[in-house]
Amino acid sequence: MTPNMADNIERLQSLRDDTVPLRPVYEPYNAAANTLVDLVHQSLDLATDRPTSVERQKVVVCSFLATAQRAFSKEDGAVAISSKAEYWSHYPLVGVDIIKQVTKALVTGDFIKPVEDTGRRAFWTDEDGKQRSIGLMRIYTLNESLLTLDGFVEAEFIETGRPTIQVGIAETKAAKYYRQQNKRRKPKMAKEDMRKTFGKPYGVATLGVESLNTFWREHPLALPQIGNGVRGYAACATRVFHDGALDRGGRYYGAWTTLNSEYRLQSTIDGEPLAEIDLNASQPTLFSSMLGMRMYVGGMWEDLYAIVASHVDLTDIDVEDDNTTKRNKLKQVTVELIGTGNAFKRQEAEGGRFTFKDGEYARYRNALTKVVPALHQLQNTNDGGYYNGSGFISFHEAQMMMLTLQKLKDMGVVAYPVHGCLLVKDKEVDTALNVYRETIRNYIKEHGHGSVDILVPVSVERNGKEKQRVVGSYS
Repeated sequence: MTPNMADNIERLQSLRDDTVPLRPVYEPYNAAANTLVDLVHQSLDLATDRPTSVERQKVVVCSFLATAQRAFSKEDGAVAISSKAEYWSHYPLVGVDIIKQVTKALVTGDFIKPVEDTGRRAFWTDEDGKQRSIGLMRIYTLNESLLTLDGFVEAEFIETGRPTIQVGIAETKAAKYYRQQNKRRKPKMAKEDMRKTFGKPYGVATLGVESLNTFWREHPLALPQIGNGVRGYAACATRVFHDGALDRGGRYYGAWTTLNSEYRLQSTIDGEPLAEIDLNASQPTLFSSMLGMRMYVGGMWEDLYAIVASHVDLTDIDVEDDNTTKRNKLKQVTVELIGTGNAFKRQEAEGGRFTFKDGEYARYRNALTKVVPALHQLQNTNDGGYYNGSGFISFHEAQMMMLTLQKLKDMGVVAYPVHGCLLVKDKEVDTALNVYRETIRNYIKEHGHGSVDILVPVSVERNGKEKQRVVGSYS
């Protein structure tokens, strides 16, 4: 790779990291937002003779303004706008023609400016002679005059329009490796293809998410203010399935799920403080239980990872880790074994948080599979297996979460999912905790392969307070 090419690739990677993609999922939440959307829309050179088109234009303008607020919180923030019809097919409120019309008007109106060399894929050959590529949506820098618009910072937007269901397309091992090496997004099925392929089950899954979204709109999650003083709201999620099937994956993803836990706990619901109920060591615990195999943790326990860590013998390996580091290394090994479906994995994955010395990884792996023998049943997805983190485990974890959310909704208790966690009002922790544990217990009895009767251990976290652990037990 030439020095100029290397500099350009580094520039493109930096652009991608600092860019916020435009998604037409927002609507105004307060009067300032409504006024701002009308102000900007009226200033654009857009046809207004068709009311339906005007409404769609406003959806794009609204989402652009909400995206711009977040982009301005980054050091070199910019907005990315896809020009591919396939990208917009998941968002029913607009279409690619409306997107192109509004984007052109925003450029003409001097709100945004396109960045050179974006909107296409760049290819190069790395030091090992392998071809690499990086693809970017068309990226636009923001005119700082946006910041001077009346109400720009005061405007509050709520996210309500995420796709309800997405299903990843099944990939070969080679295709997945190539995609990951080039940091491409997982390919998703088109909405019409999902309808044709899955029929009624797709409709049932969609209605389940829509029911939650309707409830959440009455009690939106108020996200913490970002650095420039902007506050946003979230009231919708997407269930994401894997490998072209509705029985693999199925976790919920919303604006809150990727936030740091400490930051997320600064959010509020109905103006009230929150707590997060976390199922401890959820994936190994649920996998063992669903296969009808007990873990060797005794009849009652708080923290699986602490128990396994006590079995890791590193006396002849030159490492001096404290207990926290040791525990975090064990969590990394667990995630990697389950994620790959390989209980015999020999070394850490590239880009992991920790690196391991010769023989160290195997010590953690062996201690883990000794305490959790069900992990020997893991299977590699790429070899046609199903017992792994992206398939069997995350699907049943998500089904348990779905049933819990529905039960709490019927009780009037607002809860937002974060994979194996529940985000609820602090005053409703006890109710939500009990419903969650009993739902998991009954689900395992009904759908598990054995006769395990378990009350799972959980922890409760509150903003600025010490974590509270609740003991789990086998009956």
